[in-house]
Amino acid sequence: MLQQLYAQYAESVQFLLVYIAESHAVDEWPVGETIIKKQHTNTNERIEACNECLEDFCLNWPTVVDDNNNAFHNTYACWPIRFYCIKDDVFEIVATPNCDSGYDLREIETWIKQTVN
Repeated sequence: MLQQLYAQYAESVQFLLVYIAESHAVDEWPVGETIIKKQHTNTNERIEACNECLEDFCLNWPTVVDDNNNAFHNTYACWPIRFYCIKDDVFEIVATPNCDSGYDLREIETWIKQTVN
């Protein structure tokens, strides 16, 4: 559904993916994931992991990579993943996963529809 939202609204809404530290790095917090990555130790490793992530999830979004000091993450508390809907420099939605099923992306889609119209 993420790629569908992007494809449908990319002309009307700015999308930006910020790739941060590895959320379940095998050398820090292994959880038996099928994708096994170590925590990035430098910018090049983070960029490489980001590119792999974009490929694995077939995402073709504008993307930037957080710095090694995790400045973006430390400022916006985005671990492991967050969706921010911003209008006129105001955070209107900070979507966070729920315990049952992750995200309900319909919340994001509803906000986009209301904002664009």
